[in-house]
Amino acid sequence: MKKILLFAIAMTVSICHFAQEGQLWWGYYDESDPNGHRIGYGGKCTTDAAIYIPRNHTILGNDIIKAVRIWLGDDIDKIDGDLTIWIHKFNTNDLPSNFDISYADYIQVVPKSSLMQGLNEFALTTPYRVNNAGIYVGFTFSTNCSSSFIMSSGKGFLKNSFFLRTNGFWENYSEECGNLAIQIQLDGGSLGANSASPSDFETLFVEKGSSNSVSVPLNIINYGKEPITSVSYTLTKNGVEIIEKTVNVDTLLFNHSVEISIPFPIDNEAKKNEMVLKIAKVNGKENEASQKTAKGALIVILEKPVVVPVVEEFTSTGCGWCPIGIDGMDHVHEVYGDKVALISIHGDDPMKTVDYASVPTLGGYPSSYVNRAKGPYPNGSSLRRYIDEQMKRVTGASLQVLATWANEEKTEIIIDTKTKFVYSEENGKYGLAFVITEDEMTGSGPGWIQYNSLSGNSSYAYSYPFWYNSPYRIMGQKYNYVAVAAWGIDKGVDGSVRPTIVAGEEQKYFFNAKIAGNTLIQDKTKLKVIVLLIDKVTGLIMNAALTSIREYDDTSISNTHITDAHISARYTIDGRKTTIPQKGLNIIKKSDGTIIKIIVK
Repeated sequence: MKKILLFAIAMTVSICHFAQEGQLWWGYYDESDPNGHRIGYGGKCTTDAAIYIPRNHTILGNDIIKAVRIWLGDDIDKIDGDLTIWIHKFNTNDLPSNFDISYADYIQVVPKSSLMQGLNEFALTTPYRVNNAGIYVGFTFSTNCSSSFIMSSGKGFLKNSFFLRTNGFWENYSEECGNLAIQIQLDGGSLGANSASPSDFETLFVEKGSSNSVSVPLNIINYGKEPITSVSYTLTKNGVEIIEKTVNVDTLLFNHSVEISIPFPIDNEAKKNEMVLKIAKVNGKENEASQKTAKGALIVILEKPVVVPVVEEFTSTGCGWCPIGIDGMDHVHEVYGDKVALISIHGDDPMKTVDYASVPTLGGYPSSYVNRAKGPYPNGSSLRRYIDEQMKRVTGASLQVLATWANEEKTEIIIDTKTKFVYSEENGKYGLAFVITEDEMTGSGPGWIQYNSLSGNSSYAYSYPFWYNSPYRIMGQKYNYVAVAAWGIDKGVDGSVRPTIVAGEEQKYFFNAKIAGNTLIQDKTKLKVIVLLIDKVTGLIMNAALTSIREYDDTSISNTHITDAHISARYTIDGRKTTIPQKGLNIIKKSDGTIIKIIVK
């Protein structure tokens, strides 16, 4: 379960040690960032902190690690015992929570007496060869009271730059707390002289006619021994080279990065353009980096659709810190109402649904996604900040939904969707996912007891008064936004969005949600339907829509024969377009635009 971290922003004094000739220090952490963070835990615990370097890394490759640097805050006197540096090979960045550090490939114990505030530098007793493997590099320690001496940099928030475990699960804090203050010294034998790698840029949406070009920020890292003063690049659009240019940059040293602005020309046609930027030369010489290209998409749109952000919160009754997420979700609903789609995914309690098993959690409870692009800790202020960011962004499609009970028994729901893209694309890879949530769920028995670590905790007396004044074990808690059923939750339902996308054209899709065998649902009057438009390539949620369920109305079911001349489209109950009547319920779009349901016996 995710613990509450002590988190303070401190204006730290940057301690810079220049390596001797031939020494190269690498890490995600940038010691030149003046706004360092100090992070810790509010109590006695054992803490593991690490970074992950993927296999076949551009810099590490087959290099040798000779030493490790760690920056520590001013609470080092609270360390209980020695500090352990460790290195372990692992092919992915999801080290098991039960991983025992004593089984790491390399272990070196550092006496507490040798630790100091700021920069600590330790030569490895045995240099460690990477052999192109994926590796964790980390350190472990114990504390006997509250402390906040782990340091990080907020400059960049790089992937794989900060993993933390405090008596429980590994958590990925790379996008929340910056880059862990650790660096490694390399032999440098595998490095080239002139080497620059650009980072992929995000998909950019630009309204048609708004301007002739858009400035795209591009991050470049120096992975070579020589300082960089210029780069030469080519830019291609849909496979055709459109720009070749050389730009000068301020002297860029090894493992430092710079952001430059690249102008992308904008077409007058609303469509998706695949953009590729290649750094061909560095300092006028051939770029020696293994990764020379940055990719992304420039999408010209007709108009800006309204964005409905989606919050997916992972929680459990047995999680003592999860009341923070419960409070955060309720706060979001109070502020935004139905302008935000809220989904609570329960694990290891009576409200757990297997339909969400294909969506990975963020390592513990409580945690959350916002449009699966960000993973904020789900307190109210953090969620609002991420939601506001998503509401301001431009997306590629609008989405509408209408839900109706298909029968009096309420065992099926007819979900009618309309997806309208604001650009054209020949081979789109998108899908619709369908989620049913329920409000005010409750129950009795041990599994329904909500644990509450905020109870009597003075740190939360002001910010969470209800939970502060509530007991540690709460019975009778009501749970809202609970996911009780889902379909196509990771990539969308097959066929729900046609691959050929035409700007301004509505795509209609009908989905029949069958819930006859669902044992989670308690009260069908408390259900909502949420539809997610998912980008199958990135896995991100582009947009969403939500609605309550209209009552079954048998007057909307027609047994009257309709001639084909009056029919413009016919759909089966599961949303497939068909040319002939199907036995059972058929959905008919008439030539006048109205939609009716017909039973074929």
